[in-house]
Amino acid sequence: MQFTHIFFALLGNLLPVVNANFDIYTVQQIIFQPQAPVTTVGFEFFGNDPSRDNVIHAAYYAPSNDVSKSKGVRCVGTGCGLGGEPGNIDVMEMNFGNNWHFSK
Repeated sequence: MQFTHIFFALLGNLLPVVNANFDIYTVQQIIFQPQAPVTTVGFEFFGNDPSRDNVIHAAYYAPSNDVSKSKGVRCVGTGCGLGGEPGNIDVMEMNFGNNWHFSK
């Protein structure tokens, strides 16, 4: 029993600490077309409060039902839409490609 505690104590000192600090914004994208504008709701990510230029040039991630093999964001819960309460997000899965795949 003591060996297990010592092993995990040593293991904890050897593993790097991971810290992710970023904000996820739900954004509305409007694409103007001759017939009618197309509106979609997606996600943008920022490491700090974004400026106007940051928002305009940010990568836009469309919502998807399956992001296991393609880039995108899967969000489940009533907090996922515009004006949604973040505490009401049940699942947030993000795939940015190149082994950057996270889920909550």
